[in-house]
Amino acid sequence: AQYLAEDGFDVKYNKGFAYPGYKTGDVLADIKANVEKPFFTLGGLQQEKTNIGTAINDADVISLSVGANDVLKYIQRSATGEISFDAMGVIQEVQVIAQNVQAIFNEIRVKNSDADIIVMGYYNPFPYLDASYQAQLKVLVTTLDNTVSKIVEANGGIYVKVAEDIAANYSTYLPNPQNIHLSAAGYKAVAMKMHKAYSEKITAD
Repeated sequence: AQYLAEDGFDVKYNKGFAYPGYKTGDVLADIKANVEKPFFTLGGLQQEKTNIGTAINDADVISLSVGANDVLKYIQRSATGEISFDAMGVIQEVQVIAQNVQAIFNEIRVKNSDADIIVMGYYNPFPYLDASYQAQLKVLVTTLDNTVSKIVEANGGIYVKVAEDIAANYSTYLPNPQNIHLSAAGYKAVAMKMHKAYSEKITAD
């Protein structure tokens, strides 16, 4: 939103429908229930509220980052630091994610057929784990990227892969081995890439 404002667009931004820990099913349920939440703008929380249906209907650009929480339950770390990886559970969950993302697009398009939808790709949240786990994690991220990107692009959305960008500088973008979330620098790098992809789309149009 900041980058678009700097480009000269009149930006009205709201991230009030983003919620920590949400899975694809939660996003879909919120849209179907037409939940109401306060505006959360670049300036912070506002008193004004809106429902998600109105927000979608009024939007020119919708960004979506969801799906990682769906599969994290299949990657468990014990008190001694050992990791268990339920590969079959992950494979099955990826199909659920795919179905939910398609349903999310369907619900959005009913309310707004014209908005550009930008979807953030996935990254390895455990780069500090032993090398023996990294092959499985790479397969997981690649599978998610490939599966969800096909759905997004088939529905006219913009899918932005970020795995390689984060992996190239994970000590900066994921500096805390105990925290799977990106640092401010990491979020900035992702935002810049998403902005670039959207700018290229606008130029092409």
